Amino acid sequence: MHIIMIGTDTETGKDTVEFNKFIEVKIPGGIPATDFQYDFLWRTKEGKKTFFMIANEESVSGMSYSDNTLPVETPTTISDLLGEYQDGQPADNLIKILKEAYFSPGYEASSEGNVFLPYTSVYSMDIAGEKNYMELSMYMIPVAAKFIFNFTNHRDAAVLVEGISLNYVNTSNYLLGNVGEADSIKKIDEKSYYWVDWLAEISQLSWQNSGYYPNMGFNEKYGWITNYSIPKEDYIEEIFVEEGEKFVVGELTENPEDPTQPIPGSYIAGPFYVPESRNFLNPETEESTDTQTYYLTIIFTDTAEGKEAPEFVNVAISNLQALFRNTFVIINIDMSQGDVEVYAEIADWNYNYIRGWVTEGSNPGLGI
Repeated sequence: MHIIMIGTDTETGKDTVEFNKFIEVKIPGGIPATDFQYDFLWRTKEGKKTFFMIANEESVSGMSYSDNTLPVETPTTISDLLGEYQDGQPADNLIKILKEAYFSPGYEASSEGNVFLPYTSVYSMDIAGEKNYMELSMYMIPVAAKFIFNFTNHRDAAVLVEGISLNYVNTSNYLLGNVGEADSIKKIDEKSYYWVDWLAEISQLSWQNSGYYPNMGFNEKYGWITNYSIPKEDYIEEIFVEEGEKFVVGELTENPEDPTQPIPGSYIAGPFYVPESRNFLNPETEESTDTQTYYLTIIFTDTAEGKEAPEFVNVAISNLQALFRNTFVIINIDMSQGDVEVYAEIADWNYNYIRGWVTEGSNPGLGI
């Protein structure tokens, strides 16, 4: 993990690297921002300070830059870039370079099955007077959105899933979140938070409100981060499951405790990681919209002769908004005789055990 502190001289406006350190640490992809803490002390003079934190840099294979005015020789790896800016050196371009850097992610699992997502964060603050030491709480967040697909089968025949794909996912992420002014400060119960701290506070609230979150109502109350930019609008159809990765969602089975309530088959596919996206153009009308629309395709095949598999091709997920980093999406897929319902829910990043519908009460799915 890299920790960089840049000081801006209050008189000259020049930026200088005051602290640039690499710490040997890996953060597995399943750990949310609020579960990781690192304490360090430093001495500093008054002025504006900008902090950058970047973890799992080796998972970023190469970087590009969205601003064509940057130097052509700007390094394409994080290590090479930060190696050019040591303590005491001028850093006039470093803030701009880091904010313009983007990459096309490849979320590959290690031999142990862990996915080491890149985690980043940036904070700015003004420090008055000479400080021997300071204590600050700063959070890091994963540079990805996360999906799982939660299948529940109420049919009397098992279903083979041969493919899952999601349309209108962007191909790249900024290394650092490019949040616009409208969302840089967010409120929770009238208290204002910097957007990284807001994400961490939302995560903490989710655990304090058992049974209330995850669900869309939580987001309707506290909001979304939608005022952000992506490096380029280059959308693809993300293939989550393809041939060779098929799985079966079992049929209804007898419930020994209550024969009138058979047990549905279930299967959880994922997690899968995708770049943050922001496609505010309706693909059907080519008109601008206020929200992103994602289209889901699932290829089903029945495992019993004479049974007709449900059809689910290019279906709009009507309640899912644009996906910013650190967003965990649960796609619930409920199959009954001749019918499929789908409903997206937003969960805390580390919420990892789902059986049935997450939201209390009847499932609020979209009938297809």
